[in-house]
This record gives sequence, C-alpha cells and structure tokens, in this order.
Amino acid sequence: MPLPMPMPASNSRPVGAALLSALLLVCLPAAAEDKLYWTQTGPGGYMTLGPAFVMQAALDGTGATALVQGAAAIKGPNGLESGAGALYWPDQQLGGVYRADFSGTSAGVPNTSDNVYDVSVAGGRVYWVNGSGGQLKSANLDGTDAQVVMTGLNFPVAVQATEDHLYWTEYFTRQLRRANLDGSGAVTLITGLDFSPFDFEVTDTSIWYFGRNASNLGGIWRADVSGGNRVEVFTDYALKKGIEVTDNAVWWTTSVPFGSGTAPAIRRMALDGSGVQDVVVGNAGVAFHGVVVTAAVPAVPEPGGPALAMLGLAALAWRLRRSA
Repeated sequence: MPLPMPMPASNSRPVGAALLSALLLVCLPAAAEDKLYWTQTGPGGYMTLGPAFVMQAALDGTGATALVQGAAAIKGPNGLESGAGALYWPDQQLGGVYRADFSGTSAGVPNTSDNVYDVSVAGGRVYWVNGSGGQLKSANLDGTDAQVVMTGLNFPVAVQATEDHLYWTEYFTRQLRRANLDGSGAVTLITGLDFSPFDFEVTDTSIWYFGRNASNLGGIWRADVSGGNRVEVFTDYALKKGIEVTDNAVWWTTSVPFGSGTAPAIRRMALDGSGVQDVVVGNAGVAFHGVVVTAAVPAVPEPGGPALAMLGLAALAWRLRRSA
C-alpha cells in the first residue's frame, strides 16, 4: 500500500512522527517467537538405550523437530530446564549434565558422572541431584568449581534453585523441602507428594507440584511458597514427569489413552485448571520427560539496517527543522 502524500508544511509534524516510528522499527530485531521443548526417549519403552532427543515445536505442537539427537549427545534424558541462554538436561545413560543452546549446538558439558535425575540453573551456577548418592551438588556453568551442597538426603529426585533458596523432592519420604543456597536451614514444606515426584515448579508466589489427594489420586497441586494454602488444581490417574508454569498456563508431560494402550503427551491448562488440552501426542513406545516453554533468541537485524535507519533519521530531522 503506497504511503499517503505529505500534507502542507503547517501540518507536516504528524507525517514526520509516523515516518520516525517506521524508521525506528527498522532498527529493532524481529519479535521473538515462543517455543515448546521436551526430552524424549524411544520407541522401545521408558528410558531405553535406543534413540533419545531434545525436541522442539511451536506452542500449538506443530512443526515438531529434533533439536538434539545422536547417542554421543543424548541417550537417557530425564528432565529438561532452561537458563543462562541454554537448555540443560540430566542424562542417566551417559551419566552427567548436558547442555545445548537453542539452535541445538553443544555449549559444553558440566563434568559429572553422578546418577543425575534433575537439574536447575540460577545465579550463574547449575545445580543437580545425585539421587542414589543422596546429594545436591552445584558447579559453574562450564562445570568448574563443583561442590557438594547437601548430603545425607533421602533419595532426592527433582531440584530447583532460585535467587535465595534450593528446593528439592525426596522419593522415599514424598516430601518437598527447602534450604538456603549453602544447604543450611533445611525445612520440609510439603508432604504427600505423588509416588514419583519427578518435577515441580517454583514461581514468585507459588509452588506447583505433583501430589495425591485423600482418595489417593494423583494430580497437579498449587501451594504458596511457604508450602501452605494447598489447592488441588487438576486430578487424573496418569504418571506425570515434567511441569512448566508460564504467566497464563501450566504445561506437563504425561500419558493419555491411545487405542488399547497409552501414548505420551504434553498437556496444557489454564492456571485455574480449566481448558485442559493435548498439545503434543506421541507414538506408543515413546516416553516424554521434561518440558520447557521459552522465548527464542530474537532475530539479529541486517548489518546495514541500523546504519541506513540512522541516515534516514538524520534526513528526517533536517526536514522537520526546515518545516518548523
């Protein structure tokens, strides 16, 4: 559509403002597109020695592609987390914590041979659980300065680090606990977790976790950050592996009925538990594990774009002065 003809000089300021806005848009990178990521194993069964992947898709589940693949890079992933511009996952078959950027390129591997079930990234460090060793550990993002933060835990499974605290779940006690980042001041916040408390999510105001109700049915629960005011948001029978909470939705990996059996799925619902829908449904014999929803890296503007825009701005400023 052609631009309208400029008005006479006495009314030229609105046209100049419109051109200024258009030129400023040239300088800005394209808007980032949110993406859905998850770890996947199979076909062949749960945590197989067969193919494994970090997958990506649009938020509606379309366009699913393998972001990371190959037995040397990924073989037995469990959870999936994002932080410091990268994706992190624990690999129980390769043994350790693995990392790749959002294009799928490896950005280094923190050096650990632990039986890692879950990872978290905060404050320039990566944290992980050594389940069978009963430990919480941390290291710099490049794997240096590895430290044992806590020991003597009752088979820790999932972990999340925030600016101030470490949160983790324990398999045998079915508890969600919290401590300071140095491991001191440990307290139990929530009891009665699901039989396999593989993941949880701490937001600014809430803790979202997999729990059990009085009828012993598993579901998704919400509590405040102190563990109080617990509310059952969603209930079903299915095993749930990973959870991600955004500003307006809860995402989780699970299984859904499929033919005479079940199939892996990523489900989504509103924060109040309404509008449950299957976003991705996989094939029988495949397992979904961790899930992440995050913004892609914004596109980089063309090298000459900003320079040309600045020239245009200079010409526009000269014109505005002439017409004042």
